[in-house]
Amino acid sequence: MISSDKIKKAAAYLIPLLILIIFTLILTSGFFLKKTFEAGTTIPQTLEKLELIIVGESWGEAEVMVDSLQHQWDTLAPYLQISTTESDIKDFSKSITSLKGYIRGEELGSALAELGLLNYIWEQFEY
Repeated sequence: MISSDKIKKAAAYLIPLLILIIFTLILTSGFFLKKTFEAGTTIPQTLEKLELIIVGESWGEAEVMVDSLQHQWDTLAPYLQISTTESDIKDFSKSITSLKGYIRGEELGSALAELGLLNYIWEQFEY
């Protein structure tokens, strides 16, 4: 029979090891979460469509599309908070808000620049 001292010693090593493995998996789950949730797969598509709409200067359609982007982001952001920093979440949210303002003001160059920043921040969530 295995003595209780050996069981205690094994548990003293295995339990912390399992906890570290679980937390590591949770903290690196950003890529998985982006690909699993519907919003995670539609945000890049929305950004691409939004760029085409802005280049075409269809400002009314762009406002509808950026509201859709905001809704998708609001759905996904709570799940990404597990695996990314708060500042990254806030940066993406601020960029969406700025983009809304540029679209309302019909500022083509600024809207495209903000859209480029959104694409960059989105790509950084994978790492």
